[in-house]
Amino acid sequence: MPARLKPLHLLLLLPLLWLTVACGDPDDPSPAMEGTPAQETPPFLVPRWIDADDTPLFDDDGIRFRDYNHRMNGIGVVGSLHRSSEMGHAAYDASLTEEPMRSRGQHWIDQVQLLQRVFFDGGAFIPRLDLTPDETGWQILYGTDLRDYPHGVYAYHVHHRADRFSHVGLYDGMTYVPTAFLTQPGTYLLEAHYSNGRFYQDPTQQAHDLQHMSYGMDGLRGHVYAYVRWQKPGGAEDMGQLTQEQLEGWLQHSPDDLAAIARDIAEVLNDAWDADRQMYVMEEGAPTVELETLSALLRGHKVLYETLYMFGNGEEDQARAETLFDQSTEILRAILATAEPYGLPASLTFTEDGAVAATDTMDAEALWTFVNALTGGFSYAREREGTSEFLTRNTPELMDAIGDFTDMALEGALNYGLDANGHLVASLSMETGEVVDDRRGAAPMGMFVTAAANAYRTGTTFARASDWADQEDAVVDRSRALYDTMLAHVELLEEAFVVPPEALLQTAEQP
Repeated sequence: MPARLKPLHLLLLLPLLWLTVACGDPDDPSPAMEGTPAQETPPFLVPRWIDADDTPLFDDDGIRFRDYNHRMNGIGVVGSLHRSSEMGHAAYDASLTEEPMRSRGQHWIDQVQLLQRVFFDGGAFIPRLDLTPDETGWQILYGTDLRDYPHGVYAYHVHHRADRFSHVGLYDGMTYVPTAFLTQPGTYLLEAHYSNGRFYQDPTQQAHDLQHMSYGMDGLRGHVYAYVRWQKPGGAEDMGQLTQEQLEGWLQHSPDDLAAIARDIAEVLNDAWDADRQMYVMEEGAPTVELETLSALLRGHKVLYETLYMFGNGEEDQARAETLFDQSTEILRAILATAEPYGLPASLTFTEDGAVAATDTMDAEALWTFVNALTGGFSYAREREGTSEFLTRNTPELMDAIGDFTDMALEGALNYGLDANGHLVASLSMETGEVVDDRRGAAPMGMFVTAAANAYRTGTTFARASDWADQEDAVVDRSRALYDTMLAHVELLEEAFVVPPEALLQTAEQP
């Protein structure tokens, strides 16, 4: 009997499933345009914020893909930690391995299906829906936002952990349901937003800058990760059971195609590299870059250099891969140099004297997006045999620095980032650590628990429950407190961030 295929691999063998989840005309990759009616009213609304009085607040009477997506992945990733070696260990709470794990895994599956019906159009993620003028339904008011693509394709991570949920009967659902999220967005980006080494915000390919480049590069992560799994040692037991033709049929691009794309992007980036500023300069003046963009830029570098390393042609592509990695390490070092116990500034300016904070606030969603870009899934600091392993081989001290930073960020969350009820606030002062915005947000909280679940074992300050017997009391206490905090946030996301549609809709007239 052949070895059991891993998630992402088995699903690629099922072409009929594509027909059941794909939407839109494959010859017209443009997203739904302004004023288009939404496909359906969601069964519940996810507010952007819950204020200090527990009032749900919506974004100009709209609902956002990002809030649903981050909430979904936060619940799913923490659910995957309910396995017996971590939160489900007897040293913490063995009961989590059964019904709580099943419930959170099923919720993740259900939410992927919801996003595919409501916020997905032929490979394009719909950023938000707004009330129609008569307030009886929803309409799409604008098209693609490239910032959503790194977050949308991240569905592969919970999906890839389907084995953890096998004992509660969710392996098949996690394997098959996210098919569209894992294949269509990368193809859509390349068809509608990419040309000659550049990504553009608009399908007319007029607006191009470092932000669009970063999100486009990172949005290809699902495509590249599929081929990395197929190529690396051990792939014969899962992805390697597929032929290259089968993979190309799903992804619409071969490894050679992706290598050629990576080669062209690398040339564009290299032309823009400013060694004095340790950043790409695509406009005049010292570049100021949002932390969320920097997250995508770093992980996008990994997409490029792993593609060139594993699928490129000879020494020239190997050199390009090394150059991209070296440039990414300069960027990362510059970012980490601005860290405080409270986190990182929400945006940085890259000067000839180093990176400096461009704002005096820490934005929680941006901070935890950055942490997850370093540690979650096919992320900057996760390396496997058969890949470049540049961090481990070339700069092991930087790997240690990442661990130190994630430890500091997690401790900072516990010590500064929570309100009196133990819930994450939206922003802090970078100078004092005092609360600047005390609202609780679906996207910040979802990203926080996602990143915390992925990052907490990167350094040495925290440990999983199965290792607590061999740890100092302080490590155990911190780890238990972090587990408690993650659970409290998941419970809040499950309960408080679920609002009935009639909260905004005129239900008497609703079709």
